Formats: sequence, C-alpha cells, structure tokens
Amino acid sequence: MRWRPVAWAVEGTRHYGLGLSRYLAGAGQQVAEIDASRHVGKRRAGKSDAIDAVRAARELLARPYPAQMRADGDREALRLLMIDRDNAVQSAKTARAALAAILVTAPAPLRERLRHLPRQRRLARSTGFDGRS
Repeated sequence: MRWRPVAWAVEGTRHYGLGLSRYLAGAGQQVAEIDASRHVGKRRAGKSDAIDAVRAARELLARPYPAQMRADGDREALRLLMIDRDNAVQSAKTARAALAAILVTAPAPLRERLRHLPRQRRLARSTGFDGRS
C-alpha cells in the first residue's frame, strides 16, 4: 500500500472551523480553507454533512494552489482590531442618540444651554454635568 498525503478542507477557518484548523495545523497536517459563501443558496435547498464533505474535497482537489488557512497572525490581529473599531463606532452612535433623546425631555433651562451647541461641544459640555448643573 502506497502512502498518500492528507489535506483537510475546512470551511470557516476564521469562525466555527478555527479550533479544528488550529488543532490540525498544530499536529502537522495540511489545512486548506474552503470558501462557504458560494454555497449558501444550495444549503437552503437541502444540506447534508456527507454532501458538504464531498463538495469540499472536490473543491480542494480542483484547485491548483490550495488556500492556506487565514486564522492566525497579522490578518487575525487586524480582524480583531476592525471588530473593536466597529464596536467603538457603534457605541459612539448609540451614546449620541441617547444624549439627543435625553435632551428632548431635559428641563427647559438645560435644554436651552445645550441646544445650539455643535455636537462635539454639546457632548463635551454634557460630560461635565454632575446632576446639580
């Protein structure tokens, strides 16, 4: 019997398949990433793990150069930074919307003091309030 090289075709090496991909790569196995986005529509029509496994294997064998997993290193660090940035931007939007909603119901003297200020100055002025202002 002749030895054949083994390669693992894994969908989602940056998501659900990350743990499996890291384990296999750590064990010295060749791990290739298979893009699942092209097959999303087919899954709704009927999906089975056996059909998915055959499709992933065929896709890997058809490639002249298998895609390496992208889960670690600089690319992963950048992905995490982008997630953090997106979260910060969304939090800032939520805070601005909350401040605007609070100003609508604030007492008239306070509302008049803040209403005509530009957004950044309104925010800066509001952070200085201690409840007695």
